[in-house]
Amino acid sequence: MIQKSTIASGNPAAMTEAAGAKSHCQGVCRDNTSSRAGNASPRERRGRKKSFSSLMQRRHLKAVRTFGYTLTLGDADSWAGLSIVLRARLEPRERAALAFAALAALDREDAIFTAEAALCTGAGQPIPPLLGFMDEAAFWADMAEPDELDAYALACVQAMAPSRRAAFLEYMKGRAA
Repeated sequence: MIQKSTIASGNPAAMTEAAGAKSHCQGVCRDNTSSRAGNASPRERRGRKKSFSSLMQRRHLKAVRTFGYTLTLGDADSWAGLSIVLRARLEPRERAALAFAALAALDREDAIFTAEAALCTGAGQPIPPLLGFMDEAAFWADMAEPDELDAYALACVQAMAPSRRAAFLEYMKGRAA
């Protein structure tokens, strides 16, 4: 797990090292940059030199390929599918480092907007009832985040007429007991 202090430092080298990429990449770069490689033909170099993708873990390669497909397609469904693949293929520390790098590449305002959009995934406002108010309210409450439940519950209770509010609160006291 990446330490919060590493993320807070904003140091890309520390994030890369925390994600375990630095030491792995240094060995790869040394292997692929021999002094004789410049004099060899492409066919000869292929025999001696490994491609970077051949050195990658299979799960990383699949994640990178999916990322490439997503960039090429560029539609909302592709981006939603990418998050599923990243969750399946990458460790939490790797996803955190990727998210950090992506947010750091944005302007501050865009980064805040993007982070809020990614993290605020509640149920949204309730929709008009199809079968009845209680059915729809129960359905919505099952999907809502705790903050949404608190906000709507408080707003609803405060909007009730005083006599209804008193009856509702009395009903809730009986259920709590």
